[in-house]
Amino acid sequence: MSEESRAETTEGIFLENDSVEAEIEAAEVGEVIEELDADPEQPMLAVYEPRILEEPLPEVNDRVDEVTAAFPIPNSCSPSIEEASLTCSNGTVNLSSTVIDSNGEFVPAEISADPEEIFLTSPITEDLAFPLVFTIYLAESESPELLDTAEETLAWMISEDQGPGLSQEELDAEEDELTEEAEAMGYTENKDAIGPTEAQPAVRAVAYLTEGTPTTAVPASTGRPRKVTIPSNYRYCPNTCKPKARHDYCTSPALNFWSTTRGIADFRGPCARHDMMIANTAKKKISLSTKKTQRRQGDLQFRANLQQNCRNGFYKLDQAGSKASCFAASGGYYAAVAYTTSRWNGK
Repeated sequence: MSEESRAETTEGIFLENDSVEAEIEAAEVGEVIEELDADPEQPMLAVYEPRILEEPLPEVNDRVDEVTAAFPIPNSCSPSIEEASLTCSNGTVNLSSTVIDSNGEFVPAEISADPEEIFLTSPITEDLAFPLVFTIYLAESESPELLDTAEETLAWMISEDQGPGLSQEELDAEEDELTEEAEAMGYTENKDAIGPTEAQPAVRAVAYLTEGTPTTAVPASTGRPRKVTIPSNYRYCPNTCKPKARHDYCTSPALNFWSTTRGIADFRGPCARHDMMIANTAKKKISLSTKKTQRRQGDLQFRANLQQNCRNGFYKLDQAGSKASCFAASGGYYAAVAYTTSRWNGK
């Protein structure tokens, strides 16, 4: 996009996050891209901080027909818009053009770029439900399904951001079921620590985001949902238990907490419950297809638990922008576990 065409665009609405330094954001996303080829067994996913359009700007002369959001391009990368990708020093990285309204509906977006920025431009129509959330997910070209899953998860989290969430009774029932299954399988720390199990391909879902503008990104909750807590019998023992990934909350480099200057969301409870679900399912004497079916059901519970703790951590009106970032990061977490489940060998 040339300077001239960009100037024309700003006559509509041009979104940039004043509180995000473009150079820093580009560097952080670039760090993820640099690791994309570090291990072929560990595809990675990155996400830009969302740009938010809270509501249409008042008309001055003519009606505003479109809005454009800008995202900085990391160093050593150049855009290939026709292919919806970045060509970087270590290979090709696919990108999504994600615009979602407050109903969780995808909004059409035209993608363009200049040497420094990627632009998402969407039409403004009367049927849009504001606010609009703009972001870009990136994943290596061999794993395009990561992008679809992350986008769909973000849309679901926004659309379901209503009501009280999971009740304490529902959360207690989930914990009781996990505990009963673990006890029935003889799931003890000593047994888990006897030698290594067959390695599983891991997915490192990393969301490098900084806090965005304090505008209303998604509807503020009417009340604070219950927090999804760590089960009382979950064993955090990454240095002694095998496999480590089932005893370390959110497997590194994923973060156990999503924090901004406006608040914090705790991901340990959702990750711990997901770990226990996988461990319990792996020990069952059932077919691989049945195991995968049960694990997918557990993945959906994990998705709901992440969303609940984003809402628990960022439930006030002035925290809604941070909640949108938490949802965007959670889309990456869920995409990672769904990708791993599709390739799971049941052990």
